[in-house]
Amino acid sequence: MSGACDWFAALEANNNKAWFEQNRAVWEDGIRDPLTALLNDAAAARGGSVKVFRLNRDVRFSKDKSPYKLSTSGYISPDEGAAALYVSLSKDGLYVGCGYYDMTRDQLARFRAAVAGSAGAGLAAEVASLRRDGVEVHGRSLKTAPRGFAKDHQRIELLRMKEMIAGARLDRDQSEAGGASAHANQIWDRTASWCDWLDTHVGPSEALPEAFP
Repeated sequence: MSGACDWFAALEANNNKAWFEQNRAVWEDGIRDPLTALLNDAAAARGGSVKVFRLNRDVRFSKDKSPYKLSTSGYISPDEGAAALYVSLSKDGLYVGCGYYDMTRDQLARFRAAVAGSAGAGLAAEVASLRRDGVEVHGRSLKTAPRGFAKDHQRIELLRMKEMIAGARLDRDQSEAGGASAHANQIWDRTASWCDWLDTHVGPSEALPEAFP
């Protein structure tokens, strides 16, 4: 993805249709297609289906009318379980992660029960190990303890999480030097046991889709 980070930096300074059309070839051949190929190769090897997000912003209800996002991303939805594999590329480099994004109410209930129970010690140990290895573990969290759990619970940081994501960023120079695929596979391999814990103890949502009126 040579030139990708520079392209996004230039897009930030020239976020308009005229500039984009003049530089569309770099977007398509040097960024979008290689990122899609990375995800397709990973899905072929690991299973799952690929989704790549559009670069265009939805500006209908936004005061900011800039037409394009300043990053591109996509993910692999697994055939089994719910731990998605994710990539995002911007001027800062390539971020690779995986995990459970925006857990539903039933997922949160199972997650918190597992974290508070005997299985929680294994998750806490794995999170600590990932962080020692330079993998960031993060996600949107409650500001206080969830209902029914003490504020001083020994695993309160985990219990407060509403989503669990693990990943690491490849810096700009390495991203542009051809290290994207190796970095992605290294992160996904390293986080496999962590994703297995989530799939075992949480799994996909069992809630029925909301009916449309």
